[in-house]
Amino acid sequence: MARAISLPSNISTDVAVVGTNVGLALLTMIVMLATAAVFNQTLEENDEDIRAVLRWLAKPFAAGAGAAAFFSGDSWVNRLMGPLVVLALAALLYALEDPSFGFNNGTVVLTLSFLATFVVLTYVYDGGQLLVTNRYGLPAAIRVFPAGVALAVIFVALTRVQGFQPGLVFGFVAAHTLTAPVEMTKEQKGHQILWPALALLAVSVVAWLLASPARDLAKDGTSMWAALPEGVAIGIFLAGIESLFLSMIPIKFMDGHKLMSWNKFAWLGVVMASGFLFWHAMMNQERESLNALGQTSTTTIVILMASALLIAGSTNMFFRIRSRARRRA
Repeated sequence: MARAISLPSNISTDVAVVGTNVGLALLTMIVMLATAAVFNQTLEENDEDIRAVLRWLAKPFAAGAGAAAFFSGDSWVNRLMGPLVVLALAALLYALEDPSFGFNNGTVVLTLSFLATFVVLTYVYDGGQLLVTNRYGLPAAIRVFPAGVALAVIFVALTRVQGFQPGLVFGFVAAHTLTAPVEMTKEQKGHQILWPALALLAVSVVAWLLASPARDLAKDGTSMWAALPEGVAIGIFLAGIESLFLSMIPIKFMDGHKLMSWNKFAWLGVVMASGFLFWHAMMNQERESLNALGQTSTTTIVILMASALLIAGSTNMFFRIRSRARRRA
């Protein structure tokens, strides 16, 4: 998996390739906006119906909710075990994305790398949000995010079915939340997202830069542990950029919507920076123009974007047709 990501020393500087990836980042942003616009409209017009559907879908996960409630208890055991269980399970699931997953040293290193990655991402992004919120004097905390495990299952399935590398990773397995019924202003919400996002972007790039010496260490070492620094560095870059990019989708309940509602230029900057790195260092490292679509990874992402837009449009159409049928009845 780590070998599927270009190191800084190997990154293409060809103008055509760079331009292609800027274009792909722009295309992704446009699809994000279109999908979010349709989805947000559907949410506004059918809030009660959608809530009812979500409650129905949540019923099979009642046991998981009970476990989450247990792990959110006040004892130090619960506070420690909850995050560890969720982080470890997510790390193990994402390790399944590697084609060589099995009872071997590589899988152990990859799982530990993801575990360390998720700790760093939680500390930087969710911890950053907590720091900003506390500066405003608002009560907040970081809670484990069991739904992140469900997302891991979906992303692993997509990666394995399509067979592309380096794979899809959503590394946010914890969530920042207010612990009192207070309302933040639009500006406060924007700052709460922007500064941690920039911090995560910086940490991800630094990890990417450190991946080169870490890879040299792995080549020179004889122990499997020599590969761990490279795994962690690549993991932070991969999960950091992909998670940030995905979280910027401006759907109402996501961070991207909060940031965009406050400052569209700030949102645009974060999306384009993370989007360009996503395409240039991970998905399309050397092909230009339409040739980029010949790669499995690029084609898969384009198909996923088209599918998301189609699902959003179909959902909107379904509720519109049902609403008309109800009025006629």
